[in-house]
Amino acid sequence: MPFFDTHTHLDYLHHDTREPLAQLVDNAKQADVQKILIVAVKESDFKTIQNMTALFSEHLYCGLGLHPLYIKEHQEHDLEILDAELSVRDQNCTAVAEIGLECAIPDLLTDELWQKATALSGESALFSEEI
Repeated sequence: MPFFDTHTHLDYLHHDTREPLAQLVDNAKQADVQKILIVAVKESDFKTIQNMTALFSEHLYCGLGLHPLYIKEHQEHDLEILDAELSVRDQNCTAVAEIGLECAIPDLLTDELWQKATALSGESALFSEEI
């Protein structure tokens, strides 16, 4: 039975292992994983993931987002970039991924970070209505 892996960080696996992307895709296909969704956690990942999906457009798809674990790094401008990328997305950009609030990590629950996270999350909800 063919599978679609709907949540991967193949970009990080590729970077950390230095294994060729073609080999990673082939390994997945050998395990009958025919399609893979690569999810972005930071704005700085968007282009890398989009480039990966362009190379293997029959097998790789992407979801762009701003994971709450990286709230210290996210800027309001990142949401504008996300919005722009989603408005002109290619056929392999199939999801908004890694958006929301993180309540399980005590270091992220400071008043300052919680306010930043809720502000970004609220803004992301506004533009998601446009999609």
